[in-house]
Amino acid sequence: MPFNRQELADYLGVERSALSAELGKMKREGLVSFRKNEFTLNGRTRETAI
Repeated sequence: MPFNRQELADYLGVERSALSAELGKMKREGLVSFRKNEFTLNGRTRETAI
């Protein structure tokens, strides 16, 4: 991804801390994996994660 966390938050129009919190939740739920600005979608939906 060509953005760092602050640039991504600015692009999406959200606070960086809120973006980081949501990314953390998504990671704990197994929806995404990430390291720095490299993201992988894990192909699970919220329904299958429950």
